[in-house]
Amino acid sequence: MAHSAWHSSDLVHRVTDRRAVFNAISLLTTLKSPTFVWRGHVSSNWTLNPAVHRKRDLKSQGQILDDQLTLIESARDRRHDHLDGWRMPDLALLARLQHNGAATLLTDVTTDPFVALYFACERSSSFDQGDGLLLAIDVASTGKHPRTKHYDLAHEADLEEVLLDLDGRLGLYTPPDVSPRIMAQRGRFVFGDYRDLKYTTLPIHRSDWNAEKLEKVFSPERGHGQPPKPAIVAIEIKASLKPQLRDILDQSFGMTGITLFPDLHGFAAAHRVW
Repeated sequence: MAHSAWHSSDLVHRVTDRRAVFNAISLLTTLKSPTFVWRGHVSSNWTLNPAVHRKRDLKSQGQILDDQLTLIESARDRRHDHLDGWRMPDLALLARLQHNGAATLLTDVTTDPFVALYFACERSSSFDQGDGLLLAIDVASTGKHPRTKHYDLAHEADLEEVLLDLDGRLGLYTPPDVSPRIMAQRGRFVFGDYRDLKYTTLPIHRSDWNAEKLEKVFSPERGHGQPPKPAIVAIEIKASLKPQLRDILDQSFGMTGITLFPDLHGFAAAHRVW
């Protein structure tokens, strides 16, 4: 049963075998001027709402912003904003907190589709029997109507200023090296308008992308030249394919829990009893 926004919008590319998974990735990454970031969901029913939107006690726009400003202030009070003598600005601090499990308005993505595929296939006692999703999000920042506003590691603005600067666009943040996991996972972060509690970082209803265009991208009969570049696409990862894909990612790409989580917690988690 489909519960997610991309299912209900019929924006899912369904594949039947592992070769088709890699073919779909290859097609998207070889489009002219690809500008995708990727995310893997071990369960196809997960939404893309950032963790802060899932806090049940936050009921309004102002509460979300207040929650994030309080989180930042509390982290600064405990000097979690200092790294090798550098005082991190708000976005960098949120990135560090996000990668350590805090509920923020950031959503983790990666520039590497195979890292995202690992997470879509990640071994999990709760979700290993269910289908996953590999998500590709176009974050082009140029053109007549750019979808995305890019922020780099040097961005010093306060969080409120950054959010107002979005002006309805999706934010993409390239963080500094504030966590070994970010480096290992080629991590980036996307974020949206905190003022809309229903907003997800997949702006499905804010683009002209649709199921018909999606079909043309992957159709073997699409003809010559470049197919239209997707604003967003979700590739379904069947549960039956996950063990095979995990083996390929391990043996051919060296992607394991230890390599993608190169800290003590990641090492210990990779050696847990399943």
